[in-house]
Amino acid sequence: MKDLIKPIITYYGDKQIIQAIEEMAELQKELCKNLKGKTNKELIKEELADCFLILEQLKVYYNFNDQEIQDIMMLKLNRTVSVINSQICNSFCIEEQNKNQITSFGKTISGIGIKRNEHLKKIKSKFEK
Repeated sequence: MKDLIKPIITYYGDKQIIQAIEEMAELQKELCKNLKGKTNKELIKEELADCFLILEQLKVYYNFNDQEIQDIMMLKLNRTVSVINSQICNSFCIEEQNKNQITSFGKTISGIGIKRNEHLKKIKSKFEK
């Protein structure tokens, strides 16, 4: 693929940076339409292909090697998975904490209910005498 990209970069140069911005905007537009209910998966696929192509051109333009990009991508993926795992753990801990608080609250409420009933019985017994 690089053999096909090099002449494009040689001919267009930094104009491909503007092209990259335009291609990503087109993808953004189609994704927004999809979120609003439009069935446009084929258009999204086409815009993704355009973005992948222009990103490959940018890698050549900036002289980035594939391994550098892959390494950064793996770091970011691992960080995202770590954040997700942390959030799942936190959600579980909070959920367990809430269950314990609800159980304690239920005991408190039922205790108040018992005391209230005892108090009402005492009042009622006074009137019955």
